[in-house]
Order: sequence, then C-alpha cells, then structure tokens
Amino acid sequence: MRISRSPVRILVSLSTAAVALLLVSGGALVAQEGPDCAVKPWSYRPPTGPAQWPSLSCCSRCGGRQQSPINITNAIRQPLLPLGFSYGTVPVHVVHTGYDIRAILPSDVPGNQRKLRIHGVDYIMDNFHFHTRSEHTLNGSDWPIEMHIVHKRPGPNGKTVAVAVFIEPGPENQQLSKIWANLPTMRCDRRNIAHFDLQELLPQSRASYRYAGSLTTPACDQGVDFIVLATPITMRPEQIQAFEHVFSSPAFPEGNRRPTQTLHGRQVVTDVPRKR
Repeated sequence: MRISRSPVRILVSLSTAAVALLLVSGGALVAQEGPDCAVKPWSYRPPTGPAQWPSLSCCSRCGGRQQSPINITNAIRQPLLPLGFSYGTVPVHVVHTGYDIRAILPSDVPGNQRKLRIHGVDYIMDNFHFHTRSEHTLNGSDWPIEMHIVHKRPGPNGKTVAVAVFIEPGPENQQLSKIWANLPTMRCDRRNIAHFDLQELLPQSRASYRYAGSLTTPACDQGVDFIVLATPITMRPEQIQAFEHVFSSPAFPEGNRRPTQTLHGRQVVTDVPRKR
C-alpha cells in the first residue's frame, strides 16, 4: 500500500521513533527527508549536468584523468585473483535519493554477511544502487540497467571497490522483485526490507573487467577499483520499464547515467574467455 502524498507531510512531523516504527512494520513507502535524499548542486541535465560537473565548485574532481564509467574495449587478458564474495541474507533500507534508487545496509549488519575479499583484503558492502541505461559500455554496447555494489575497506580513508553488474530482460530475480514490488518513485520515498539475499545480486560467472576508476557521481572521487562483471543478471521486462520510467522525466533526459569518460591510457584487464 502506498501512502498518499498529503498524509506524508503529516508523517514528516511525527517523532523519529514513530516514523521508524512505520518503516519497520509495514514496508510501505514513506516520504521522509534525510541526508541520503538531500538536493545536491549537480544534476543530470544542463546547466548542472554531467558535461558541466568539472566546472562546478562542488565537483572539480570530476575532471580528473581516472574517471568512470568507460567504454570497455581492447582489454588485456590475464589470470586475475578470484573474487571472494561472502554475502548473506540481511535487512536493507531502500531510498529514492533523487538521483538513483539505493539500497543501504544498516551499520549493524555483520561484515561477514556483506564482504568482498580480494587480494587478501576485506571490503564491506555499503550500498547497492541502479543506473539507466548502463553507465559502462562494452565495445560500444550498453544494457538497460547497471547496478553498482559499493564496498569500502574498514577504517579512515578506506579504499573503495565498486562491482558493476549489468541487468537485462529475462526471468524474474526474486530478490530484486522485493524492491520492485513497491518501487520508490519520488525523492525521499523509502521503505525497509527485512530479509534480502545479497547473493542473488551476482551472476553465476564471476569473470570480469577491472580497471582504476572513480565514483560515477560527484564528487567523482578517484582511487576506486572498478570490477565490471561480464555476465548480466536478469529481471522481468516490465520491471526494467518501471525503473526507466522513474528516470525519464525532463530532469533525466538521458536517464540517471554519466556518459563514458576518456581512458587516458589506463589499462583494463580481464579474465573473460575469448569467444571461439
């Protein structure tokens, strides 16, 4: 059940405890202002769109030479260390940030339920979110949706590892359907999902493309290890269309994706087998 927009304004004035109880108990969409849906000085359309980000005072780092996303081409094939995903069933907090649909993991979720180990180092999942159309392209081809699973190394100034997963039309993904069954469509709409199996975010094949990149939204921080999984996951076509509709208004003339950025001599490596 969706709460109408007028009672929502009353909800905002309720105590934090009352609002939290609503979020936990029913899973209904509730509009609640917060830092995760604050209006930002950048957008996806001129005069503050992606082409202007490097010139905005908030976003000068978007003009760096290791920016994401990229068009993946001429990747160098070599053996790569395996990706050690340790994902469990956890609660997630889903919010329409005004710029994407984002699933945030509560801080008390144990690290061993949301961990990526690579090169002997553990990175802990912070959130996963969605862009349409895909931000990365492969030899110029894109996908309807790209999901970013963002992990951070614990501690101050911990490194970020982002895992990108393409989504294409096909059979239902039962876990993503828990989000899409009541998809937040307005900024600050939010709900809680008590049991979400993170393992279902991943395809069976873990072959990937890897390169040194950045966050794809301002402040476009560099030093991000990007891992783009080669095999997409699927979701029902009508679910893809519903997400595309959310980000198809005049505020999103090209969806909520950043265009591909210049590689500037960076090397992309892959363990994707050659096609025979």
